[in-house]
Amino acid sequence: MSTFLEKSNQSLESANLLAKEKLYSSTVNRAYYASLQFVLHILIKTGDDKDEIANQCKLEKKGTHIIVLNRIKRKVYKLRKYDTQYFKWFQNALPELKEDRNIADYTDNVLVLEDAHNSIEKAKSIIEFLNVTFE
Repeated sequence: MSTFLEKSNQSLESANLLAKEKLYSSTVNRAYYASLQFVLHILIKTGDDKDEIANQCKLEKKGTHIIVLNRIKRKVYKLRKYDTQYFKWFQNALPELKEDRNIADYTDNVLVLEDAHNSIEKAKSIIEFLNVTFE
């Protein structure tokens, strides 16, 4: 099992445990990272090199999250461009989950159980979509 796949699994399990403990902001954080780590798993599985990704971040002076999300969107587009409904859903799902994580981590908004569950479900949907797309 790849390191990023294992990290993704652990982050998703952590999100579920945190939700049970009513730690909703941390739940959203872990759900987002479960998705991001799974994206990294898929990128590496499909031929991308993690050192090359890091170099691209330095060269373009952009964060890892932006580079990784752009790379996976391009790969999904190549495989699912004719399946516009699902591609459009995916194109929005990751940025939405990232925004949820930004709210959870960087604002004083009080999150509730519904926010936590929505993030977990969105992360699971993203992971399932990528599993099906890159089987």
